[in-house]
Amino acid sequence: MFLKFKMNKLTEKKYWELFWKNLKLPCQFSKDYAHKRIYSILDKFINPKAKKVLEIGGCPGKWAHYFNQKFSLICDSMEYSKETINITKKNYELLNIPGKVFFGDITQKIKTKYKAKYDIVISEGLFEHFKKGEKIFENHLTLLKKNGLLIIGVPNNIGSPFYNFLSRIDKESYEGHRHVSIKEFRKLAFKNNLKILFCNYIGVFHIGLVGTPNISFFLKKLFTFIYIFQEKILNFFNIKKES
Repeated sequence: MFLKFKMNKLTEKKYWELFWKNLKLPCQFSKDYAHKRIYSILDKFINPKAKKVLEIGGCPGKWAHYFNQKFSLICDSMEYSKETINITKKNYELLNIPGKVFFGDITQKIKTKYKAKYDIVISEGLFEHFKKGEKIFENHLTLLKKNGLLIIGVPNNIGSPFYNFLSRIDKESYEGHRHVSIKEFRKLAFKNNLKILFCNYIGVFHIGLVGTPNISFFLKKLFTFIYIFQEKILNFFNIKKES
């Protein structure tokens, strides 16, 4: 059983430890154009009575910071590497985020002491790192309260042709992703008797999700400006951009 789960992963602990190794703290929630688009959709569905949120794969705690700052929620974070747990804990301390950071592997049944039921369970940029998503999806639900809100976000860096082209620059990062379709998410939602509130493309390009560490700050800003302009043109003509 363990071997089966391990083979399902497209990335391993070492990849994420290196990915976050040189991160500068504190690391706050993003206020760039791409994330503002996400917030504009997400905010519509947050229950004002919600008290606790869990982020799965939460390093470094950006989403915890967002939910605490915007909705005053207690924010727990689950990670499966000692190094990423320590980074997240340090960020929690620096930003004074209320909540726990604990070990857990979403590919396996979560230990009983961590089975607190949450009003909101979120993972962003996690689901696409597994070859098969059914068990991963169901394990999200084991941590969610009845009538709670499940949020799963993935980048479409393989399904979108130009995004796909840029993503190939970093081969290791590219091979650690798979394309997750809307159809797959809808099928999993129906199977688990969930009500779908939103399941669609947001339609904004985010250069930060492309493995291009050598691109200068100026060029990243230029890319962002170009895609903001392009998106506004596409929206004007009612053309969808699947990213």
